[in-house]
Amino acid sequence: MAAMAAMAPILDPDPSYCWVPTEIQRCSDLVDGQKWIESFEAMLKDESKETPAGARPRRSLRSTLSDGDAPHFWSSATVADAVTTRGRNEVLRKMHTPPARKVVLPNKQEVLFWFNIGPARENRDRVYVTEANCPHQGVCLLSGELKDIEDLAGPAAASAGRRGMVRCPRHNKTFDLASGESLGALNCEVLQTFPSRFQDGRFYVRVPTDQLISAQEQETDSTDVEMKDATMEPELKRPRFDQLPTPTRKHGRSLCRHTTLG
Repeated sequence: MAAMAAMAPILDPDPSYCWVPTEIQRCSDLVDGQKWIESFEAMLKDESKETPAGARPRRSLRSTLSDGDAPHFWSSATVADAVTTRGRNEVLRKMHTPPARKVVLPNKQEVLFWFNIGPARENRDRVYVTEANCPHQGVCLLSGELKDIEDLAGPAAASAGRRGMVRCPRHNKTFDLASGESLGALNCEVLQTFPSRFQDGRFYVRVPTDQLISAQEQETDSTDVEMKDATMEPELKRPRFDQLPTPTRKHGRSLCRHTTLG
């Protein structure tokens, strides 16, 4: 961390932005999205097996990429498929590993690194960086559900193939990790995304330059205050009990204006 702090940001062609270093040095430092999804689906399957025999599956809320968050219910699904949204959230709470890795950037911005989801590309091109909290009500998306959804909407889908998504467990808002778009006609929230690139043996993230300058100024002011407090002499020194008391000068004790005891 100390070595990273000493690294200078990289200038961007647009002076209003710069690239700041992170501690992520390889893709193996990140959570493998495909493996996380496999573990999550396996736990869902195990949970569905615990449904009592003969019990009628409750209607399940299904969200498709083409329709965004528009609800569609069905009751004829198999037990394995008919897992309610509440059931999915319960499994999320049982997951031992979050779907992403949180990183605090030098500008104090908390972001999440997502990896190995979306269109088939080189590993370093399958890294996505977003803000850490849902823009709807600020829930940390480390508790969300990562999805790798087949993109069937639009002519560009054939080349794109798949899209990485994250579902917030509080109100089921689903966001595209590449664009930050919130699916559904009534959803106006956008999850902030950050461009990233691999350079000089680590990942860099592009942030607004003014945010970085402001964070550095605040850190400098805080350091100056701490140094000032450390160098100030306390008004009352604590006695040291391993040393003899320092002798004091003998002064007459005055009882009244003209009477003195020597």
